Amino acid sequence: MRPFITLALSVVLAITFASCNNPKVSDLDWMQELEQKNPLKDNPDIVRIYFKFDAIVDDYKVSGIFYPNSDDDAKNYYGGVFMYLRNVVTDKEYELTNYDHKSHKYTSNFISENIYDITEDSAFNGFRDGDSYVFAYHNEHDTMHWVGYDEPEIFPLKSNAEFQFYDVDFDGEDELLISCCTEVSYQHPMFEVYELNKRGLKKRNLKINSLTRFDQKRMTVFTMEPNEKLRLTSYYEYEGNGSGNLNLKWHTTDSWKSDSVTSIPDKIITTK
Repeated sequence: MRPFITLALSVVLAITFASCNNPKVSDLDWMQELEQKNPLKDNPDIVRIYFKFDAIVDDYKVSGIFYPNSDDDAKNYYGGVFMYLRNVVTDKEYELTNYDHKSHKYTSNFISENIYDITEDSAFNGFRDGDSYVFAYHNEHDTMHWVGYDEPEIFPLKSNAEFQFYDVDFDGEDELLISCCTEVSYQHPMFEVYELNKRGLKKRNLKINSLTRFDQKRMTVFTMEPNEKLRLTSYYEYEGNGSGNLNLKWHTTDSWKSDSVTSIPDKIITTK
């Protein structure tokens, strides 16, 4: 059990929280529960930022621990994450982390608009171990300033939500999507896709991001991926059959000159 759970240090933490402009002070029960589940609880050198969402999303209460990237400054808004989800109807629990115990590295960088807003505050002086936050869930559709992206039925994914649920493989069951980024995708978040089943979470090897287009009628998924200059250079098309399987139909690294969604030929968007 980490030392902060003791009464004396709890008082110190309470004073710390109250001195910050951003955190909302709350009881420590949910933090203690997270720390007990924390896959990195035995590593005292990792900074832990505890967070929970103020709303129940699709019957799930969600909380977690954010680990700021230690390779950057204290204002870093991306890094590792541990997330705990509990269904308030079925009481089913899920846990996930992007930390790989074999390589001792994060497999991706978790990104959060809530965390980004905190780091951009003029009063913010860096994260401190044990800080806690209550986040608002961003459920609005973000058009990403791209032509045609004001069509939620075609481009349904929210680029500013830390997590969301969506049926990406047309089997009638929602998958869990966690927002993350690579070195070239800060403006166009990638999503790690997890299948929720009785045994737990199963990670899917799918290229899904905020530029992904879904064709429900044809059961087709089309993903555009930007390069380091934020030009669209990689394209993936998956074809589903309603059984939960998505087969990669084709992948190309060819690029069109325009970044406009409307410039992509119809033959690329549709299937046969």
